[in-house]
Amino acid sequence: MSGLSLSPRWTDLFTERPVVAIVVCLSLLLLGFRSAVNLPVISFPVIESSSIAVITVYPGASAETVQGFVTEPIERAASSVPGLDYIESVTTAGTSTVTLWLQLNKNTTEAISTLSTRLSQIRFELPEGTEDPSIQISRADTPYASFYLALRIPPDRTYAGVSDLIQRDILPRLTAIPGIERVENYGLQQSMRIWLNPWKMTALNVSTADVANTLRRNNVIGTFGRTKSTSQRVNLKTNSEAKTPSDFASMLIQNDSAVDIRLGDVAEIQVGTTELNTVDRYNQDQVVFVGVYPEPGTSEIVVGDALYSAVKSINESLPPDLDLFIPFDNSRYMREAVAEIFSTLGETILLVGLVVLALMGSARSALVPLLTIPISILGATAA
Repeated sequence: MSGLSLSPRWTDLFTERPVVAIVVCLSLLLLGFRSAVNLPVISFPVIESSSIAVITVYPGASAETVQGFVTEPIERAASSVPGLDYIESVTTAGTSTVTLWLQLNKNTTEAISTLSTRLSQIRFELPEGTEDPSIQISRADTPYASFYLALRIPPDRTYAGVSDLIQRDILPRLTAIPGIERVENYGLQQSMRIWLNPWKMTALNVSTADVANTLRRNNVIGTFGRTKSTSQRVNLKTNSEAKTPSDFASMLIQNDSAVDIRLGDVAEIQVGTTELNTVDRYNQDQVVFVGVYPEPGTSEIVVGDALYSAVKSINESLPPDLDLFIPFDNSRYMREAVAEIFSTLGETILLVGLVVLALMGSARSALVPLLTIPISILGATAA
């Protein structure tokens, strides 16, 4: 009986030329290491699904008035946005929030462009005194901020002052960090609060309409003409913008009967915030929070390392009584999860080697899984 002839196989190349096998394994290791380093680590999968919120403020109006004159026109205009899934709205006293939920994998840019055009067409339908609608985008893959920073408010500083400092000095430096999509200041904007005294207003025959007209008439910046010569032309501007409580207090309301009635005679004016019913606290200390949103698909561990370096640099330039810190860091969980993966992988390789050594009784046989498992995993990562 003649012996069977075996045809050569491509795998014979690695047994006959061990150097080729070593080169291929080293190539897989190098490619795998590079891919593992560049592999993004994120909490949520990258999904092209977004919601667009249209926020419109109508100061002083009731919820029913805002619903009928602001929310409903915006809902009608937004119903024709391409890729729209459904619309929901929340109306409170003085504020209308209309949220547009887009279909999965729809182009957000096209939807925003169409929505902006529709809003500009119905702007004349909104009542006088309504602020321009603002558009905010929220992505489904990053519904919440991955990092929350906080700045404690010292006893000798105001909430509005600290919030304004964050807006002017801290936010520009944080938004310049690579991999960050946006940074939100959860502090309230600084504003001038005017507390009217009804008893004084009645005694001096001053109405709230008189106060409103005084504010509109005096707190403006405008151009009323220009002058020119043979060599230059100069625009003439009037600037009656009030910036301090004393500026507001000196505004003239009436001058009947040779008596000047000014805003400070019927009201108490002080620097405050746009809202009074919001207070942020951390460990019983009043703070101002800042939310940091990484770009979709960006490794949050890399962004976290850059953010910690930026916070350290910012603290060096802040006044001694202010300290910026990070109370919430989503990458901490991810760092622990990645560390647990490597720990489990190492234990698995070690146990497999010990089992093979115990059963085969050969250290050379136990060395095979110790080498092939990492090469297989890194090769799969490179692929």
